[in-house]
Amino acid sequence: DTIMAARGTWLVLLTVWALLMEVIAHGLHKTGTGLSSSEHQARNKRFLIDRDRHVEVKYFLHTRETGGTPTVLMTNTPDLSGTVYQSTRPTKFIVHGFLNAGDQEWIVNMATALLQAEDLNVFSVDWEEGASPGLTGKNYRQAQWNTRAVGRSVAEVV
Repeated sequence: DTIMAARGTWLVLLTVWALLMEVIAHGLHKTGTGLSSSEHQARNKRFLIDRDRHVEVKYFLHTRETGGTPTVLMTNTPDLSGTVYQSTRPTKFIVHGFLNAGDQEWIVNMATALLQAEDLNVFSVDWEEGASPGLTGKNYRQAQWNTRAVGRSVAEVV
């Protein structure tokens, strides 16, 4: 049951990841809202989105060798030398969403279930500060915009 739940959640994460990559691949100015570019810019100004905001991303590397204590990599583009990462193993990424963090219990459980099924490198991506810029609708829009920076960071790791 745990493995099936992890697979279902993993499918949702892959879908979100694919959508994120599509947004990046087709240009960050695409809105999907039917608004013109100038209308979209005016709308974003109302919500005070900081497009140049730096989003701190850290990575937790889970492997069978690390057991329940992942290796914490504290930079947006981590150096994997000196870690138990092995390029010969398949690598999976788990990315949380709005108002969440990369060390949540559900993420640890998912990483554990994946590692029970297969010998992998599993990275949980923590962008908590960018995912939780506040609790208002305005700040949800900022978190939404921050996903672009997170996607770029993960793309550099991949």
